[in-house]
Amino acid sequence: MAFETVYEVGRDGWSESVFMIITGMLLTAFLGVGALRPQMFAPRKAVGREEQGCLRAFAIFGAAFSATILMVSTISASSRYSEFSAISRGGTCEIVQGPVRDYRMTHRREQFRVADVRFDYGRYDITGGFNDHGRYISEGANVRICYVERLGRRVILQLAVAQ
Repeated sequence: MAFETVYEVGRDGWSESVFMIITGMLLTAFLGVGALRPQMFAPRKAVGREEQGCLRAFAIFGAAFSATILMVSTISASSRYSEFSAISRGGTCEIVQGPVRDYRMTHRREQFRVADVRFDYGRYDITGGFNDHGRYISEGANVRICYVERLGRRVILQLAVAQ
């Protein structure tokens, strides 16, 4: 039986991380501009010097906090991406193959079983692996999945579907 790889973490795995990084960059930039122009955070009335100082301090703290979170999340995402890509390329992941059983999809989660291995992930889960809701997996579909277990979750590094 021929399989087509529809997801591979080394090729497709950065999409969720890029969204998170761009959001963090925008928030940091917004707060950084607020540090330079504190009136941006004030109501339309005139802002006195004391209020400007408080608003500026708030914006500087917010920008610094946002930049720190952005840096930590970028480092975390890139290290997870590197680790998962190496595992996927090296073939050291667990592999399960067969028809999809017990398939359930809600607007937030997708759950299914292949052989005796259960997978459960949410559309907005940040796992570093596959979580594309309802696109390739359906009841009875014949799939081959390469996965690892991290923090009690099965993270899909490769997904191939039978043609």
